[in-house]
Amino acid sequence: MEEKKMLLKLVMIILVLCTSAAVFAPVSASKERPTASQTPVSGKRYSRNQHPDFLDPLRELQLTMPDPLIIMFEGYHGCNPYNDFSGWIADLQAQGYSIMVNTAPISLSVLQQADILVVPGADANYRITSPYTSSEASIIAQFVNLGGGLFLTTDWDVFSDDTEAIASAFGITIDGSSGGWVVFTTFDTTHPIMQGISSVKFFMYTTITPGPSSALIWQTDLEPVAVTLKHGSGKVAVFGDYNFVDTPYVNGYNTLDNAKLAMQTIKWLAPTPKKISVTVDKPYPQYYRYGQTMKVNITFENPHLEPNAVIFVWYAWVLYPKQMWILIMATPYTMPSGATLFTFTFNCNWGFSMVTAWFVGILDQTTYDIISYSYALWAYTP
Repeated sequence: MEEKKMLLKLVMIILVLCTSAAVFAPVSASKERPTASQTPVSGKRYSRNQHPDFLDPLRELQLTMPDPLIIMFEGYHGCNPYNDFSGWIADLQAQGYSIMVNTAPISLSVLQQADILVVPGADANYRITSPYTSSEASIIAQFVNLGGGLFLTTDWDVFSDDTEAIASAFGITIDGSSGGWVVFTTFDTTHPIMQGISSVKFFMYTTITPGPSSALIWQTDLEPVAVTLKHGSGKVAVFGDYNFVDTPYVNGYNTLDNAKLAMQTIKWLAPTPKKISVTVDKPYPQYYRYGQTMKVNITFENPHLEPNAVIFVWYAWVLYPKQMWILIMATPYTMPSGATLFTFTFNCNWGFSMVTAWFVGILDQTTYDIISYSYALWAYTP
């Protein structure tokens, strides 16, 4: 009976904290803050006592591995990536990436199925079926601007015409000049892509006029043959040779450090994920004492230029005197671009000891997949 009374009192304390959290002002009053009064997804109210199964905290803890990044190979213009890049694709899949090939007309909704877009500059060592248009290039640029990554390969002579529109959308010029079977050892050694790389080999290739981009690899005459740039919330890497990642024709992918170059470029292009974090000013094993004030900081980080709609959840994860989960808040929230900090303060004036963790998470509003979660462990003794 005494234990039941204590647990009931504990629940009431947490519920008081829940109510308090809705009225404390954030650090910056100009920022939108998550509140339980916002209109929930599909018009549903996610209360503390009744909430959908996707908010089950135990499920959230089990899903510690993020969904694999999706790499889309552009095939609408004729390339068969599983033939041309079989070795590279096998390595990507072995590293946990999910591969898809687009054969539909290029649109933003199609591209946004993926995190990274690979555009080949040739098809089976010949020209692709048709050049990319300026309207397609504009869509690709929009995809990158919103946070996608672009891996673009072009090639020498007339091959360069087929991808020129895409490069131009980023202020880059494909020169179309001819060079062949060259080993490069001059590159930007400070760039993350080039770490641990000693030499790479391009076959028939073109130089690139970088415009706003930065040279990644260049000839001895300092003419770039590969460039990178950041565009909006996304990134772009352009290579002057298609064969450096091919398998069946010159086996460029397995030559020198070409495979490492391709794989590290994908890693660099990968979008920066949205994050949430929670901290307290006296984390365990420190103890809050009676009469002290607890400060809780919750930070949302959105690396993209556009606001992003998520579901925000906040639990009290009680570990002592008895394990339980109590939902404080579950509500739609639009994360503004950049980092947004909210600070809450609670008065510690309880009559018994407890060990608890604040557990926060952000979920996709459509799929309810977990985007990010964090917890902060704290303890209190009278």
